[in-house]
Amino acid sequence: MNLFAALRVHSGETHAMTCKTRNSMDLIRFLDEIDQTIPPAAGRQIIAIMDNLSTHKSKDTKAWLKAHPHWRFVFTPNHASWLNQVECLFSILHRRVLKHGHFDTPEDLAEQMLAFVETRNQTSTPFTWTYTGKVLGA
Repeated sequence: MNLFAALRVHSGETHAMTCKTRNSMDLIRFLDEIDQTIPPAAGRQIIAIMDNLSTHKSKDTKAWLKAHPHWRFVFTPNHASWLNQVECLFSILHRRVLKHGHFDTPEDLAEQMLAFVETRNQTSTPFTWTYTGKVLGA
């Protein structure tokens, strides 16, 4: 089961969608869902920070972007997905739901992941970056 998630960094809220596949059409369906939740505003740009998954750069996804000029994708450098704050959410989801969870079916897994996101959204706050910019030791 795949989880698509978009973190609104200013509020900490997450929009999530599960599906059995992870292809360009699934991504576009997810982007359409998000796009419908954001009221249009003149000059507003939606910036999506993404990793370098091939579906994020497919022909269909590029066509969707062209049809939605108020959207812009910014890609994290290779092997630096930790720069994307949604990865913090995935880490929390892993520790609280997936690591010790029991799932009878893929649909049960999907339901539990979405329930976690829905519950977390009720008290969500933005993540606070704590990295100071100092060089990390190996």
